[in-house]
Amino acid sequence: PWAFLQALSLVRQRNFGVLFVISFLVATELAFYYQLTPLFFEKGLSLPAAWVMPVMTIGQIAEVAVLALLPFSLKRFGMRTTIAIGIAAWPLRYLIFALGRPTALVIASQALHGVCYAFFFVAGQVYANEVAQGDIRASAQSLLVFVTQGAGMFLGNLFAGWADVFFARDFHKIFLVPVAITAACCLAFLIGFSERLRTAQLAAQAPSPGSGST
Repeated sequence: PWAFLQALSLVRQRNFGVLFVISFLVATELAFYYQLTPLFFEKGLSLPAAWVMPVMTIGQIAEVAVLALLPFSLKRFGMRTTIAIGIAAWPLRYLIFALGRPTALVIASQALHGVCYAFFFVAGQVYANEVAQGDIRASAQSLLVFVTQGAGMFLGNLFAGWADVFFARDFHKIFLVPVAITAACCLAFLIGFSERLRTAQLAAQAPSPGSGST
């Protein structure tokens, strides 16, 4: 019955704590994508209204494609590098949005949403499943969902709305805000998250030879 509190205690571990905080901060910038990008395509890029949703769909299609690459990336590059790539895709996409040209590049950058989603959110869930033991795994994953899709998105919607008003719908300035924040998050994650510590932790959790039942 106290599984959620046990999952919350994982925040005291260095790697999970870093992922927890960075996930929250990055998720606050997700609202700039869902809330302001359709307006940007229509008002900033002057795309026909009928094109906006099909262009947004590029990101959803990319999610499926990149998810197929996630196991390979985790095996080849490790958890730290994979998640860092996922975070780095955020400032890159928003920088292209801030530049706003050429239009074809802006539209093509929608595919980066797949990297943002699979290599960050999904990889984070994979790590939560690794570090949590037994019956607290679901609670650890739920904790990340709450801090990203719950608290992060809620504050992000308020933040994105404020930025829209403050910069008077100047999309160049608006999208520079998530560029700065997510770039700082990527650097902080690379400094704070240790792949060596993860490897040692997984080795410690692995059952010793001959410990299984016959």
